[in-house]
Amino acid sequence: MTATWILPDIDVGACTRCGRCAEDCPTDAVAVTGAGPTFVRPQACTYCGLCEDVCPVDAISLTYTIEWGGDQAA
Repeated sequence: MTATWILPDIDVGACTRCGRCAEDCPTDAVAVTGAGPTFVRPQACTYCGLCEDVCPVDAISLTYTIEWGGDQAA
């Protein structure tokens, strides 16, 4: 079985590698390497948005999808 996670989008080119995303991640899902932020534990990411909030250059963004499960009006 293959697992799929929805993870924040990281613009590695805009990233300054300050490390705030990794420092503030409550589940230690992200780490900053020489290549930039990397999800080292993607299964731990709760999509809480803290990494997006603390990024000083807006290099991290969460993509939200709204799904409607109710009846459609005719």
